[in-house]
Formats: sequence, C-alpha cells, structure tokens
Amino acid sequence: MVGVLIDDPENWVGAIEIVPMNLQMMFVHAYQSWLFNEMLSRRMDAGLPLNAPVEGDIIIPLDANKIPQHENPILTTAKNIDLVTRQVRAGRAFVTITLFGSDGELAEGEMGEIERKVIEENRLKHDDFVIPELSRCTSKGSRREILCPLKTIDYNLNDDGYTLKFNLPKGNYATCLLREFMKSEMRDY
Repeated sequence: MVGVLIDDPENWVGAIEIVPMNLQMMFVHAYQSWLFNEMLSRRMDAGLPLNAPVEGDIIIPLDANKIPQHENPILTTAKNIDLVTRQVRAGRAFVTITLFGSDGELAEGEMGEIERKVIEENRLKHDDFVIPELSRCTSKGSRREILCPLKTIDYNLNDDGYTLKFNLPKGNYATCLLREFMKSEMRDY
C-alpha cells in the first residue's frame, strides 16, 4: 500500500486494491466500529443506561430464535417507553447505536444528539460511505446492539491460568469480552 502511495500519492484506489478484498472491507468496518465505540463511550459518559431505553433510542426486537430483526427498528417514544423497556429487560429487544454508513436511521433525543455530534466532529455524511471507485467497499451501515447476550460460558483453571469457552453472536468480538474479565488495557495483551 505504502509503495503505491509513494509512487503516486493520489492513487488511493490502487493502494487499497493491493490489499486482499476481505481486508479492504475491514478498513471500512474498523472505522464504523470506532465511530460506534465513540458513541457508546459518550452514552456512558452522559449517564444513559445500556440495558434500558430512553426516549429517542432505537431498539431492535429479537425473533423467536433470538435473532435481531434489524429490518424492524422501533423508535422509543413517550407513548411506548414502558412496553419497550419491558421488552429490553426481558431480553426480547436491545438498545442500539448506529453503525454509520450510506444509509440508515439515527436515533432521536439525547442519543440522537450524541450520534449526530460524533458524525459532525468527524465531518462525515452518508455519501462518504458510497465509494464508486471501490463499490465493494460501500457500506450501508445499520443499527448495532449495545449489549451482547452471553448465554453460556465454561471455564477451567489449570497450571497456566484459566481457559474460557463461550459463543458470541455474529458481529461481536471475543477481545471485548475478555477485556472485561482481565480488566486490562488492550495494549497489555
């Protein structure tokens, strides 16, 4: 990548095309994840709950198989907040944050303000995620659940330490879960 840019600093398409296709998309997803994490940090800093909706939040219900129904987002309003809260507390729905992309709905209320502020601070607009020169890297974005249910976890203590075994839903990262157990900085492991 760097070699292409040294030879032709304007050839960012050529630089990205050097990388395998699965890694090309990883650049976009990594940036979307960083934005999501920034919004999540600010939600926490604002004292907004992670396990209960507030007015303006968008929640995603789960189907009978516990699969998130991203195509059926529900805006939390003064009228439905009691019902939505019960659904979230019962594990039948989750509070979400935007994975910002070329399409997608932003929250309203205080969380909507947080999402818009992070997007504005990074000088982003939806069109920035439409990449005609690299159409395979275009990302629509979506809503992503704040919390990840962990149904089972097994552990063993041995001479070398602990061994943990668990399953996570698609799109969740074991490193995030392990950091909660280790309570250490990512650079320390």
